[in-house]
Amino acid sequence: MREMAHAPSTEGSSSSGKFRGVWRNELNSTMTLTVTGAKVEGTYESPVSTSGGPARGDVTGFVHGDHISFVVNWSTGSLTAWVGQLVVENGREVLQTLWQMIKAPSPQESAAEAWKSIMSGTDQFHR
Repeated sequence: MREMAHAPSTEGSSSSGKFRGVWRNELNSTMTLTVTGAKVEGTYESPVSTSGGPARGDVTGFVHGDHISFVVNWSTGSLTAWVGQLVVENGREVLQTLWQMIKAPSPQESAAEAWKSIMSGTDQFHR
């Protein structure tokens, strides 16, 4: 079993330093974040996309303590939203997240099939 604990929040400490920097996930996507107060901005580059090639998008979101939420507006026209928390696993910071992505439905899909354009999953990011 892996050792896991919430990264401690110090009363009065800023969340900025916790999330600022470069993060990579299990698909080798790279997310570079800057944090000012509670506001998150940055870029996200993924080697995989629904169109088969790489994709890049702008990141915007918020942090609160050890929690983060952010959205990527992809150059492909899709949107992905993540919500997660910073934890420490075996002495290493890990950003554990859940995500949902919406992509434009294909012209062949009926309105009743539009739900197929919403996908969800998990990501773990490491520095």
